[in-house]
Amino acid sequence: MNNYQKYIVRLAKLEMKINNISFYKAKKKAISVRKSIGDMLINKYGFNRN
Repeated sequence: MNNYQKYIVRLAKLEMKINNISFYKAKKKAISVRKSIGDMLINKYGFNRN
């Protein structure tokens, strides 16, 4: 498992605990959360997406 996958799994487990939802739903939500975090960093600090 690469770092991206580990990150998504960690976020998904958090979503599961907070919202009491299945892992599949939590994973979909975690992916969208990750994208929004990336967009926020790009907008705020001007990071480039590789």
